[in-house]
Amino acid sequence: MAKGYYSLGLVGYELWTDPNDCDRMMVLYVGTQREQVARSYKVQMTPKGRPYVRPHGRRIYLDLVLRTDI
Repeated sequence: MAKGYYSLGLVGYELWTDPNDCDRMMVLYVGTQREQVARSYKVQMTPKGRPYVRPHGRRIYLDLVLRTDI
């Protein structure tokens, strides 16, 4: 995935592949209440093989992310 978005309503997350490590995703919280700093998170897998990242304790499944590179 080159770039994608995960919506939480009026706010959400922007995700893209970490350029330094292919097993990690960069995640940026896009909203008005928090400082916008991108952080790198390891891509984890559920027991059934569904990939996700976990910013701020929230599971974001990568198959639910709206991709913009298509």
